Amino acid sequence: MNRESLLKAFYQEIQGADETSFQKAARSFMNLWDYEYGCLDDLPDQADRLIGQTVHENLLLRD
Repeated sequence: MNRESLLKAFYQEIQGADETSFQKAARSFMNLWDYEYGCLDDLPDQADRLIGQTVHENLLLRD
């Protein structure tokens, strides 16, 4: 899956999502991005800002 398709699918999924749906979509997106590209370091700025809090919470849960 190319980056643009993955990002487009994520942005469509979160449109109008409530908090719970957003959290699920963000985690799913992060897992898929990590699987496809090996890390979350290369997230585009817009996606990074949108899910920044989710990434932070996810990292805290791993510790």
